[in-house]
Amino acid sequence: MSKYLTRCRDLIAAVVMLLIAAALFVLSFSVQRNTVSSIGPGFMPRLVAVLLLILGSLNLRDAVKAYRAQPAPAAEEHAERRTPKEFFLSNLDWASAVLILLYVFLVGPLGFPVASALYMFFQMIVLSIGQKRNWILLVVLSLAVPAAVYFAFTKWFYLMLPAGILG
Repeated sequence: MSKYLTRCRDLIAAVVMLLIAAALFVLSFSVQRNTVSSIGPGFMPRLVAVLLLILGSLNLRDAVKAYRAQPAPAAEEHAERRTPKEFFLSNLDWASAVLILLYVFLVGPLGFPVASALYMFFQMIVLSIGQKRNWILLVVLSLAVPAAVYFAFTKWFYLMLPAGILG
């Protein structure tokens, strides 16, 4: 079964991307319009959804081509045993997805600066597995980038981001 999933991984990812894009597009119409401007608050989510639909379609096309070009996997005589570390290292994309979901659920209660700093720190750790890490740089970037983005959005663009526990 694992060989089959490996062979279909790109197909599954493309279909999931298309489903997320379709859901985002439908949900963008439920954003309340409190302005009189010609472009309302649902415009950007709709634009992102359309771009995701286009990219997802291209990804699906490429995945179908790659799937057809690959030979079917041979039947395994015995299942290969992997350590938990090997399993984790071969599924870093899922670790990133879990971090993104945690971020989405924590940005409300913790606020944008704290949730973003935690997300960036742990995402950089996941992305740098197997490499030498500069811990001071990771911490400084994890604190400075969300602080700069929060400052820019609240002071220059006058867009309020969730302050959470700092607010």
